[in-house]
Amino acid sequence: MKHAETTLITLALEKILRENTDPDHYILMPQIQAMLEEEGIKADRRTIYKSFENMRSYGMEIVYRQRYGYYMEHRFSEAEALFLLESIRQSPSISEAESRRLEETVLSSMSFEQRKLLSSKANVSAKAPNDTLEVTELLLRAIGRNSIVSFRYFDHDASGKIRYRRSRKPYTLLPCAVVSEGVRFYCVFYSDAHKGFSNYRIDKMDQVTITEETAGAPAFSLENHLRSSFQMYTGEPATVTARFDQSMGQHVFDRFGSGVIITKSDDEGFTASIPTAITPTLISWILNFEDQITVLNPPELVDSLNRLADNVIRKYKKEPREGELK
Repeated sequence: MKHAETTLITLALEKILRENTDPDHYILMPQIQAMLEEEGIKADRRTIYKSFENMRSYGMEIVYRQRYGYYMEHRFSEAEALFLLESIRQSPSISEAESRRLEETVLSSMSFEQRKLLSSKANVSAKAPNDTLEVTELLLRAIGRNSIVSFRYFDHDASGKIRYRRSRKPYTLLPCAVVSEGVRFYCVFYSDAHKGFSNYRIDKMDQVTITEETAGAPAFSLENHLRSSFQMYTGEPATVTARFDQSMGQHVFDRFGSGVIITKSDDEGFTASIPTAITPTLISWILNFEDQITVLNPPELVDSLNRLADNVIRKYKKEPREGELK
């Protein structure tokens, strides 16, 4: 048999096993031969066995069980595929078209029966208006080349309309890294004018182009940069010491990871020192837990919280009604 014919048989077998088998669905040799014939390919058992050997030698796991037949292990288990698909469906960072394409990429690696199980469209999140994957690929190429990138950056107003920052004037910055925070993806850019790094949400960038201008890569540590950020808002690095209610343990470690240092713990709570950055999002996170957190240091964070509390009290303080005591 010619090499081209052997290759064709092997490719056809991979497709048949991938689409029609999984750990719960086997296929017998006569069925395999019949499916090959439907593709216009005639192959005896010996040729098919040889093709299976070739497939195994290239890392494909072809499993045989007596009386059941054959199946092929897929790239993803059903649980792995479900996690990937739900991440795609719930991500607001990618467009509807990108979401469909990525879903199809994952599903195409599964059997037909597995696809039926995994094809639910429930609870799909609102999607980004731009092609985030295309923009991300472009940014990664620019990072590899140390190329300056030009882009416009926008927000949405109360009516949902796009409003460009800087009156539509493009940003021209050097991309250094692509990172994720929650369900969003960000690019860390370096500004030569400001001699510093800032984070920009990729789904809020458009008209992104790689310029012909290059720049020497600045000294950059992603780990150090993320320490000076909180939920992708950059600020001055600081060690925050606070007293936490005992129920806050999981929240603290989920949010800040292994960098948390517990200095005191008792039945009522614990005191922890956390390397982070003082940003509006950190303050918002603290306030979200009301009296379950008491910040002890640094003084500037305590002052910020006190000013915020005073402003809220002034704004919502009710004047006594007529006849009520002040």
